Order: sequence, then structure tokens, then C-alpha cells
Amino acid sequence: MTQIFRRSIDNITFNQVIEGFSYHMNDFFLSCDWGTSSLRLRLIEASSGSIEGEVIAGDGIAKVYSQWGRLQEKPDRFGYFQKCLASSIAKLEARCAVSCEGLILIISGMASSSIGMLEVPYTTLPIALSEKALPKQFLPAQAAFPYHTLLISGLRTRDDVMRGEETELIGLARETDYTFEEGVYIFPGTHSKHIEVQNHRIIGFHTFVTGELFDLLTSHSTLKASVDRPEKFDKACQDAFVMGVQASRKYNFLTGLFKTRTNQLLEKLDFYENYYYLSGLITGMELSNAKSYKNMVICAGAKFVEPYRLGTAVLGLSEKCQFVPASEVALLVCRGHQKIYKNLNIKDHL
Repeated sequence: MTQIFRRSIDNITFNQVIEGFSYHMNDFFLSCDWGTSSLRLRLIEASSGSIEGEVIAGDGIAKVYSQWGRLQEKPDRFGYFQKCLASSIAKLEARCAVSCEGLILIISGMASSSIGMLEVPYTTLPIALSEKALPKQFLPAQAAFPYHTLLISGLRTRDDVMRGEETELIGLARETDYTFEEGVYIFPGTHSKHIEVQNHRIIGFHTFVTGELFDLLTSHSTLKASVDRPEKFDKACQDAFVMGVQASRKYNFLTGLFKTRTNQLLEKLDFYENYYYLSGLITGMELSNAKSYKNMVICAGAKFVEPYRLGTAVLGLSEKCQFVPASEVALLVCRGHQKIYKNLNIKDHL
């Protein structure tokens, strides 16, 4: 990998900053996906989008904000988050045996939220499905944090908000196999997002607390005694998942939830199968309105692909549903950041 030229921004002129940018900073940039529960930092080769190195840390926004909040003498919040980032950058530098000093750092996710490093206002829909339309905040490099930072904010409707998935969608946009004039892009997860696109514009979205509800029920409710997570999504678990999806149509949701308990008590399902019954029930509820969607593209990570593929098949949605390969989904944030980076003119911000 090309060695990244080390330079300090201390006591250098504006022209030297621009000169340094043109010399080496166009070659690489830093991509940071900073979510509620984790931080993923990557060193990206700008022209190809290849990942030269990666650091994944448990220092999610919620954890860092909580740590800052517990300090008796609170330091500047922005600076506190920068120190956390600097620690991950140092690990990335050690892993790649290079210096990242002076590179552009692009951050999306919860870093721009009310519990993040700096709150940046949402942009109200509709907006163009373009990297140029995303709300951004540019933060010039400083001696203590020598990385020009571009903080990507989120989108809002009258009654819903989103941070992070908009950048992933930009990473996917204009890919021939996954582009349509009208339809819905689905991003499964802790807070699943169904994003409505029409005429290459984002016109609406809905949030489903699918993953969070499932975690709460399997970890903190009375139902936790009736389920156990299996190592594999085998045939028996798949059948139980189908039973759960079907139950989401047959019963009131609250009744369906209690059947997780009776499935185990009456020995209809074992603990592993029951785990996927509950998963199917909640997933079926998330997809309850999907029959009204004209087209669907599901951007599911590896652990969600097979359940959502099975769930959409059970509900008769397969014909209008495309799945982005999980390996590509893992790169969507990087692709979104790459598009943003290529349209960034640093001279406009310095």
C-alpha cells in the first residue's frame, strides 16, 4: 500500500494545507460508521474504494456519551469524542503501519445526534437521492485533532428520524441491479428502516424497532425462559420461523407473543425452535405492510439474509423483492462515503 505522507498542521499556512491535500490526501480518506453500539473505522483508497485497513470497536455513541456524562468535571463534549476517535485512528495506523495525519475523515451514523460529538440538524424530506443533497457539517483540522472532518447528519419526516441508513442508500444508489423509479429499500437491524424512493428522490421512510424489541423480549422479559439461541438456522428453526411469520397474520400481536411461552410449556417447540418462532413473529409484523410496496430491495447483513428471504417468501413477496448480497451490504457505508468524498472540494471549507 502507498505510504501516506506524514505532516503536521501546526504553524502551516492555508496554501500549504491545500498543497498537502493535492499531494497525498486525494489518495486516501478515513471512513467512520459510528453507531449507537459500535464504531467502525476504515482507511479507504479513494479512487477504487478498496479498504486498506479496518478497526471495529465497542465504543458506540451511547457508551461514549454515558462515559462523558458520568465525569464529575465534564470536559468539552466535542473534544472528548475526538479523543475517542483518535484512539481508534491510532490503532488503525498501527495496523496499517502508516500515518493518517492530514486525511479527510467522513463520519455518518449517530455521531451527529443529540448524544453524539456534535448535533447537526436533520434535513426534512423530500430530498434527491444524491450524495450532494445530504446534510453535512465540515470541521477543520486542529493541532489536537489533525483530520479535516465531514460529519454527515440525518433525515426526518414530520414524525420519524433516520441517521446512517441514508448514507448506505447513497452507497447503493445508481447501482444498475438495485435501482428503480418507485419502491422501498429495507435495511433490517436494531431499528429497521423502510425507505420510500420515487423518481430518484427519497420521499419518506418508516422505522420498525424489530431488533431492539426482539433483544428486549429474549433478554429481559418472562419469555427469555422459553427461548435459547441456536448455533445454526437449521430446518427445524426455519420451520419455526415460518410458524412465527404465519402467526403474525393469524393472531393479535400480543397474543402471538404469549404463544412463545405456551409453545415451550406445551412442548410444541424446543427452546431453539421457539427462538426463531419469536423472530418470525416480529419479522412478520415488520413486513405487515410490504404487500403495498411496488418494489423492494432488502439490504440485509449476513445474519438477516436467510430469515428475511424466508419471511418474504412466506408472505408471497418474492417476485417483487431483490436482495443485495450481504458482502455488498457491508460495504455500503464505504461506498456512500466514497461518493461524498469525490464531490468534496476542501477549498470551499477552509
